[in-house]
Amino acid sequence: MNRSAALLVLVVLLSLVGCSKGLNEERFSDEGIAIPCENGSYCIYIENVGLTEIRLGTDEDIFSGISVGDKIRIVHGSIAESYPAQTTAYSVEKVADGSIEDVSEDILSDLESLGRTVKE
Repeated sequence: MNRSAALLVLVVLLSLVGCSKGLNEERFSDEGIAIPCENGSYCIYIENVGLTEIRLGTDEDIFSGISVGDKIRIVHGSIAESYPAQTTAYSVEKVADGSIEDVSEDILSDLESLGRTVKE
């Protein structure tokens, strides 16, 4: 095989490796307080992480049956260090029923400062 063909094969292989990076993202599990918002977004308060905005994975109905204040277990990808933190949800399971009273005033204030209104 000549040099240019070998170089082409190398470039193609490196491209394929780069494209597959996100396919096997590490997943984590945490428990927290669910906070659905009026604009259709979802947040969760995770102890030791704080307020985290959730991007939905492939299942658009992942938060079906989840209400504000419910304690949930969430399987998610890595957490982006932003404010609020951000992650992609892969599964959500209700651990216990809750209510708006389970969400602290500080969290509600933070949501308001971010332009989010809690969906009650």
